[in-house]
Amino acid sequence: MADKSTLRFLDVTPEESGLKVWEDLVERCPDAWYMHTPAFYRYVAAATGAQFENASFIVENEGRPVGLVPLALGPLKLGDYETREASYYGGPLPWPCFLNGADKDWELELAAFAEAERRTAQRGGKRVRYMLSPPKPDDDDQRRFARIIAKYHYLDTGYSSHWMTIDSDSETGIRDRYKRYIKKFSKGFDLRVSRGEDIDDNLEQAYFDLHVKDSGGMFRPRESYTEMVNMARQGLGFLVSARSHDSGDIAGVLVVLEHKGHAYDASVAVEPAFQDAFVSHLLKWQAIRTLAKDGAQSYELGRWAEKADWNWTPDQKNFGISFFKHGWSRDGMKSVRVAEKFLDQEALNHYCAALSRTAADYFEC
Repeated sequence: MADKSTLRFLDVTPEESGLKVWEDLVERCPDAWYMHTPAFYRYVAAATGAQFENASFIVENEGRPVGLVPLALGPLKLGDYETREASYYGGPLPWPCFLNGADKDWELELAAFAEAERRTAQRGGKRVRYMLSPPKPDDDDQRRFARIIAKYHYLDTGYSSHWMTIDSDSETGIRDRYKRYIKKFSKGFDLRVSRGEDIDDNLEQAYFDLHVKDSGGMFRPRESYTEMVNMARQGLGFLVSARSHDSGDIAGVLVVLEHKGHAYDASVAVEPAFQDAFVSHLLKWQAIRTLAKDGAQSYELGRWAEKADWNWTPDQKNFGISFFKHGWSRDGMKSVRVAEKFLDQEALNHYCAALSRTAADYFEC
C-alpha cells in the first residue's frame, strides 16, 4: 500500500521544463499511448481553442515521478446550457498511466482519480470522463476499470472499437469486394506515404482543404489541422495521400497515428468528386501495408456502430462508416472503457433532458 506521506501531485505541462518528465513517463509507462503524448496534447489544445485549460499533474512517490495524469478542461454544451467539463476536445481524457511496478495495489491510481476530481471541481468543471484504452489490452484492464467505477461512483459509458491484428497476412482477411476495388482503381493513383520532414506545407494544406470540403465546413481552428499533421512530422505516425494520375490533384489524405507498435485511424479526407474511385479503400489498403512493413502489431479503426443504446444512437452515416471499417477488421474488436461522472446536479439535469430529447427522436414518440 502506498505511503501517503510520500505522495505528491505536481502541476505539469508538456512545455519547457515539464516536457522531459512528461515524455519520459509516456515512453516508460506501458499503458500510455498516443493520447498521452505531448503532441496529442497540443492538438487537443489547438482544437479546443481559447477555452482550453490545462490541469495535468505528475504523481510523485518517494521523491520520484511514477505517474502522469492528463487533465484538461473545455466547454460542455447541453442544449442551451453551457458550462465546463474535464475532457480532451469533448471526448474522454486518457487514463492515468504509471510506471511498471510503481502501483502494484492500484492505490496510487485511486488517489490520482480523487485528485483529478478535486482539480476539476475547483476549476468549475461539471463532468469528468476518462478512457482506459492502452495500446495493448491487458487481462487486468477490466478489474482495474471496475475498481474506479465502484470506488468513485462513475458510470460505464464504454464502447467497442474496430480493431485488427497487423501481420504479413493482414491483407488476405479483408472483404473480397475491397480487393476488387483495389485491383481496379489503384492503377489510377499514386499512393504515397509521408512522415517526418517529408510532410511539407503543401501536403498539409491539401489535407486541410480536403477535410473542410469533405466534412462540409471548418468546425475547429485551422491551427488544429497543423497540430494533427505535426504528430506525423514528429514521428508519431504518417500520412497516406492519393494523387490522381489524370488530373495531378490529391484526391484523399489519411492520417494514421502510430506509437509503441500500435496504430490508430485518426483522420481522413477525400475529395467528393473521387468518391466513386474508392479512394478511401486505397488509402486504408496502403496504410495497412505500411503498418505491416513497420512491424506494427495492431490497428484500431474507430467506434463500432453495432446498435443504438442510451449513450449513443448512431445514424445511417455512422452505420455506413462502421460497415466500411468492418470490411477491414472483420470481427476484430477492442473494448474501450470509459468512466463518466457528473459533479453537479444542474449539469446532470440538463444532460438527462438532452438524453431524453435524443431518445424521443429515436423512439419517434
